[in-house]
Amino acid sequence: MTHPQYGRQPAGQPHPGPGQQAGQPVAAQGYPPQGGPQQYQQPGQYPPGYGHPQGPPVGYGPPPQYAQPGYPPAGYPAPGYPQQAYAQPGPPPAQVNQPLPHGVFQAKFRKHTGMIILAQWRDVIVTGSYDDVRKAFWQAQTHCLTLGWWGLLSALVYNWIAIIGNISEMGRITQQAREQGLGG
Repeated sequence: MTHPQYGRQPAGQPHPGPGQQAGQPVAAQGYPPQGGPQQYQQPGQYPPGYGHPQGPPVGYGPPPQYAQPGYPPAGYPAPGYPQQAYAQPGPPPAQVNQPLPHGVFQAKFRKHTGMIILAQWRDVIVTGSYDDVRKAFWQAQTHCLTLGWWGLLSALVYNWIAIIGNISEMGRITQQAREQGLGG
């Protein structure tokens, strides 16, 4: 039975299934209604408007062919990612104690920053004249002496390692300068 104004089934009324007219009894739990001739559909035969559509939807082509992993499917463009070459090696990192020309020195000083719980180390590599290296030494020592004590382990261990290591490195540079006949 349909609603006279809207042409729809009233709420709470079951909707007719395929091959049923409105108002006919509806089968309970998939069983056909009692009485009357039964028309069973053959597999693959569906009344109009029911079942599976025939062929792909309008505007769509056949499904893509499956491709091997890493390759795009047949008929589709490759993804828009450019091919990246392997990383090219840059210049080698600065090496301490490599042969340098006369009057040029290279040293590594450590700047230690103590924090209440954490500690931070920063190595500074300097290449230049004796005066340049000496200036970098005093900058590193000033950093350690002002910012290196702010933590228990820093005050007791780490900052001492940085200060003594910097003094040792400056002693090595001073020795090289004396060997080359430059002040020191």
